[in-house]
Amino acid sequence: MVRKDEVTCNLIIGDDKKTVVYGVRIGNGPIMQKTYDEYDRFFSTVKDMIPATISVAPKKRLFQAESKFFEKRRLWILVISQHLVDNQQRCEDVRRFFHIESPDDDDNNVDLGPTSLAPQQLAVTHRDHDFENFTFVDTNRVLV
Repeated sequence: MVRKDEVTCNLIIGDDKKTVVYGVRIGNGPIMQKTYDEYDRFFSTVKDMIPATISVAPKKRLFQAESKFFEKRRLWILVISQHLVDNQQRCEDVRRFFHIESPDDDDNNVDLGPTSLAPQQLAVTHRDHDFENFTFVDTNRVLV
């Protein structure tokens, strides 16, 4: 079973072998396919939310295999994405980039489901009650 906010990241290489896209999925949600540059630009805008230990992107090294380089980038995107999803979900930029629905901040709003009565039937007026048959008790008097 997948955690609701678990991030997965897959490397997607195009048919031309030059197009590289990273597919990120949060929980069971849809896969977002974005280029490395899109992730890099976004991560640089929220870099103050990312720990310094993971904020530095992997650099291409001379004589390094491309597959190894792409894998390092994939892991970097995965780690930062998981950190942002776990710790910064209330940030509007993070929710927009990862297509996360806005949390319901109204704790007082309770959905009780549909009612069986129409609103007209729920309206109660003083004419609906028979006040003549009520007995009122004066609670300010003490009986001895």
